[in-house]
Amino acid sequence: MNIDYSMAMPSIAHVYGNLSSFITEYVKQLFPENEFRTVYINTTIAYRNFARFNINANREFFRKRKPMLLVKPRMELDTTDTFLDGTLFTKRITDMVDARDWGNLQDFFVDKKKGLYIKFLMNRLVMYYDISLVYETQMRQINHAHYLKNRIRQNAPFTVTTNLESMLSRDMVILLSKLAGLDAVKGDKIDAPKILDYMNRHSVYPVTYKMKNSVGRDEFFRYHPAHVELTFGNMDISDGDKTGQITDNFFLNFTIRAEFSTAGLYYLFSGKKAIDDKYRYFGHASEETESGTIIPMFTSKGVFDAYVPDGWNLYTCPTFHIDPDDPKPFILDIENQIFNESLKVCVDYHRRHHIPMTTFLDMRCIKNNRVMSEERGEYVMMWDNNPISVKVFNWNPASTYRLLVSVNTVYINELVGEIQNMNDEK
Repeated sequence: MNIDYSMAMPSIAHVYGNLSSFITEYVKQLFPENEFRTVYINTTIAYRNFARFNINANREFFRKRKPMLLVKPRMELDTTDTFLDGTLFTKRITDMVDARDWGNLQDFFVDKKKGLYIKFLMNRLVMYYDISLVYETQMRQINHAHYLKNRIRQNAPFTVTTNLESMLSRDMVILLSKLAGLDAVKGDKIDAPKILDYMNRHSVYPVTYKMKNSVGRDEFFRYHPAHVELTFGNMDISDGDKTGQITDNFFLNFTIRAEFSTAGLYYLFSGKKAIDDKYRYFGHASEETESGTIIPMFTSKGVFDAYVPDGWNLYTCPTFHIDPDDPKPFILDIENQIFNESLKVCVDYHRRHHIPMTTFLDMRCIKNNRVMSEERGEYVMMWDNNPISVKVFNWNPASTYRLLVSVNTVYINELVGEIQNMNDEK
């Protein structure tokens, strides 16, 4: 059997942003809830010769509400001291001259019937995060410095578990759908529910989805567990910033080294259909509307199962970001972006017969790692809207929003069957 292939580069910028959001939330949870009144992630990565936040150059910024949590990421390209470095598990031993030497590839997607497979080459990456906590008083600065020394071990690595999302090449996903004969691509539009349903039926890892907003486009991700090795070090405190007779802006600085595994290359293999040479390699085109060099995206952990009603099933959990130029409140169409044909049939039936959508649908909105409250007016599900939409109030463009969509599968299957029988009898 001849096996043809295509390879694609994932968006490492999204991986760095994904980890940066996790590190920020990890630092926040070390302190009491709502400890920091200002949280800021610098989306421009530094490589080396890194400098702390410059007060003189950003004096207006430091007038914001304190305490402040400031995060500046920098990457480390030299990974020779990482776990399993130099092995086939984490990198290629040869160069790209022989494109068929893939190293030890890991399974991601397997469809034996159609002869389609996606595998990935694992990489071990390192990121450094220079953290600055800014206080108005020296007493609070000193107290929190000693608290952190007791709360977190210093200059010694430890491992935390989380989940990350590796962004897939959209072009590779489209090619997969064409090789599988899904008929899911029409011009610039794709049938995301059909692709997600197919991929998740054959995937080793869950495939998640980012819905498009007014300026972005939809994207697909491999949702995977991650063991992140963290090392806290280089803690120091400042004497404060003196302006006239007033001294404020007391800094507590430290650095976090994060080592983790992620995909470096994805390979799509086809055992039955040939792949044209023009599809041999896909680069990664990030959204032109994004600013900076990383795109912070928080991956929720441990909230999905807790909020799925008994007897129901998790249908999907897509993310969305809100652009700073979007209106307030922000309204996003859900029905046309994530509902498959069976759900659309049920929605149409309930709409025509004035039956509540909540009979078979449950949707909750998550902001980073917190389930938002509809009762407190943080968001509202627009069930009577056509199409069904979500309205988010007082949104934050720096946050990652995720919809948790659960369905009553038994009810849907029975209703679709009844509707089909009624149509056959006509």
